[in-house]
Amino acid sequence: MGRTKLYPVGSGRLEKIAPALRRAFDVVEPGRDPVPRSLRAVPGLGQAGTLVEYLGPIVSAPAVDGEKPVVLVDSVGLFPLLVGILCEQRDVPFVVRLRGGMWKEFRDRAHTESHLRRHSHNLHKEFVRNRVLSLADRILPVSPFLRAQVAYELEVDLERVRVVHNPLETDRFDATPEGRFKRAIGLDDEKFISAITSFNYRRKYEGIVHFVPAIQRVLEAHSDWHFVIAGAGTAYEEGRERIRERFDEPVRDRVVFTGFYTPIEELLVDADIALHLSFRDAGPMAVLEAQAARTPIVVNTGGGMAGLLDRSVRGTAVVENDDELYHSLNEFVEEPERRRAVGERNRRHIEREFAPETVAAEFRHAIDDMLS
Repeated sequence: MGRTKLYPVGSGRLEKIAPALRRAFDVVEPGRDPVPRSLRAVPGLGQAGTLVEYLGPIVSAPAVDGEKPVVLVDSVGLFPLLVGILCEQRDVPFVVRLRGGMWKEFRDRAHTESHLRRHSHNLHKEFVRNRVLSLADRILPVSPFLRAQVAYELEVDLERVRVVHNPLETDRFDATPEGRFKRAIGLDDEKFISAITSFNYRRKYEGIVHFVPAIQRVLEAHSDWHFVIAGAGTAYEEGRERIRERFDEPVRDRVVFTGFYTPIEELLVDADIALHLSFRDAGPMAVLEAQAARTPIVVNTGGGMAGLLDRSVRGTAVVENDDELYHSLNEFVEEPERRRAVGERNRRHIEREFAPETVAAEFRHAIDDMLS
């Protein structure tokens, strides 16, 4: 079998997995190949530039003799639907990479809208999503949890659904000097627990809201520790106030909101403990990034976070309730050597399971099996 020619189209997020893709395939970058003349003007359709970016490479793909073209998208909106339809018509293998959760995700994102608009938005988006996935020759969720969601939500042959993880290069964490984030937010030498969330999705930041009592107990017991929350989104003001109001006044001044912060490496390298509390996330990069930064991390069971950890490692903390979270955090706070040891094991786990060459092999196996 010759080397497969892969056309990743449509989303800038595909750039993040480009190192893994290039290890496995001959990758054709969007916009690099000549655009067919027939697509330079599409009457009656707006956003023609975006349409060309999606459809141009696909029309060109089968024209090269002896190659095995495959089209890859990583979103499930209207343009991927057009891509899928065209691939079906031209008998081009169509692969969809799934990064996000499958349970009422559009309704959750639109929670600030009216009930009628939210319901309409949800039905429209889910119809398009399901149609895109029905056209896919392969569906590649980024976590086992997300694969289970696909099985639950859709009538689909699970042989078409293969887990291909998010790749992560660790060099950028090694190159990040310590102390920059603390200086930026004025913490100096104080210790802190970090949490990264999105305020675009209610069920993401509600994970933090739910577990505030446990974090409150830790801050009360350790007056030199802070809780730092990074993240932004359309419901930032609402979410921030809901979280703040749940903390009692004596510790509230040690709860810090940074809003959107970049580079995220600076935050995670400086963090003493990372938290990821969510009822929405299927395979969040923040969990991988915390481990790459050698930071011990505690997650809850309300999503796919636990599947990104090495559960065989003693000290891996996956919690269901406030008491479990309090005890896990408190042990890390009181045992700095344990924090360091778990952090090192986390890093080795990322290097072993999520390195670009490892994920490239997952991609290659999933695609080669489809083409065989």
